Amino acid sequence: MTIAAADRPGPGRLMRLLVVAVALHRAVSFGLGVADGPESPNSVTATYVLLIAWSAALVALSWRDGAFHPAAVLLDIALAIGVGLTATGWGDSGEQLGHRALQAAAVIAGLGLTVRLQAVVLPALVAAGLAALSMPGPDSASWTENAIYTSILVGLCLTGTLKQRLLRSVVSTLEARGRPGLPAEERRLVHDTAMATLSAIASGAVDSANDRVRARAARDAAYLRQMLLHGRLEPGSLAVGLADVVADAEATGLRVRANYAGLPSDMDPRVTTAMAMASREALNNVRRHAGVDEAWLTAAVEEGEVVVRIVDHGNGLTDASGTGITESIVARMREVGGTGSVESDPGAGTVVELRC
Repeated sequence: MTIAAADRPGPGRLMRLLVVAVALHRAVSFGLGVADGPESPNSVTATYVLLIAWSAALVALSWRDGAFHPAAVLLDIALAIGVGLTATGWGDSGEQLGHRALQAAAVIAGLGLTVRLQAVVLPALVAAGLAALSMPGPDSASWTENAIYTSILVGLCLTGTLKQRLLRSVVSTLEARGRPGLPAEERRLVHDTAMATLSAIASGAVDSANDRVRARAARDAAYLRQMLLHGRLEPGSLAVGLADVVADAEATGLRVRANYAGLPSDMDPRVTTAMAMASREALNNVRRHAGVDEAWLTAAVEEGEVVVRIVDHGNGLTDASGTGITESIVARMREVGGTGSVESDPGAGTVVELRC
């Protein structure tokens, strides 16, 4: 039986919603132009096909990376300006082509550029559009039509900006909910520290008057105090965090054979905290469920990843759906970009592996 953390859902997955919106908008806008092909000059139809091919490449690149690259957006805007100024001489269908290209570019400018860059490119888009409208001819635009057209381009850009900011706000909120110190992590910390210690004392497995048990209780109180005051735990290096975990486990009567030399000292504090606390819960599970008084904890760098393993030769697990595994080990590692897995079979012991 193996339980593993899924890939972390990053912000790029949500930002791809914007990519889909761009793809749909351009497919409809440019597709309608191609559909009018028999009534349009060949140059107009060919330009629509060019814009569709470029849009497909832009969408594919943005989908892959989960974001619009400013360089690609600027190239798109430059292409739209060129089309807008050139296609006007191709009759009514060419004029329509130019306007569609400029409007599509205004949308993606709002979605993919900073406000500063928008302040530079938006006037260029508006100028190209107004230049196209003011071409000599019987249907030259009035100042009212120019003002309306300007407001359309500006409105499309601002709408894209608002969508981008709204989605980024959603992403930030979702990310914040997975960070240590917020309610999900607070529940895990209470479960893995104070509750585990109190359960051991209440079951009679340890003597509350024992100095080592009292020291563990004091550390649990310090963990909770720091969580309430500062919202997160930062045990320093992973080696320090694992040393505390091993000491706490041994205070409750579990003998831990540990080896964790050569670990990096510059790890992200969030990762350090997650690995240390997940290791602690794994050892808690050994004491509570394995039916043995000995476990092995090793930590090392393997193929560029830090890997922590907790192994016991006890009873194994018949049900791995409890909070201690799904939340304190698997979910905790997933939220810092790592993986947590538990391999166990009844009577064959358990192996917990943490990777990041």
